[in-house]
Amino acid sequence: MLHFLIELGEYFFSKASLKGLIGIAKRNVEKNFGTFVRVINQSKGKKLYRLNKPVLASLELFGEGDAYNPHVHIVIFEETTDGLKISRDKLVSIKKSYQRALTGFVGQHIEEVDVYYEYHTKPNTVAKAVWYVTKPINPEIFQRIQDRELLLLLTARLKRFRFVRFWGLLSNGRHRTQFQERKAA
Repeated sequence: MLHFLIELGEYFFSKASLKGLIGIAKRNVEKNFGTFVRVINQSKGKKLYRLNKPVLASLELFGEGDAYNPHVHIVIFEETTDGLKISRDKLVSIKKSYQRALTGFVGQHIEEVDVYYEYHTKPNTVAKAVWYVTKPINPEIFQRIQDRELLLLLTARLKRFRFVRFWGLLSNGRHRTQFQERKAA
């Protein structure tokens, strides 16, 4: 299991911008860990990639010290341990890819993007990472928030927001396909 964390909080204070952050994370995971399918738009250089592995992603809104710091956790499940270790060059490439995408999204140059990476092979550490990624917001944090705009964002504007996403082999589209294949067999 690969576990990534992307932090860049100060630019994301709306539902649309948080959805955009998750979209950037998904496109970068597809590009760096998926398989190339085809070119979508030759003039813009857009390519289509497909994830052939299960991926779990979640948006967490608070970081260390209970400060508002939206970040995306991405857990990529690998069948073998061969794909778990990535080179330093690939990690630098992933950071640059996020930096370009986020710079384009927020409209100003982002100097540095933090991408944390770790891998787990033991079942108990994999389970702990999945629990950590999917844990809910601590209710005690709400009691300490003084900023009215932040409270409004968290309570009203993010109503029905999906904080946990399933990509690749875990996606709903993939589940429907597998269900139809089993039903036909």
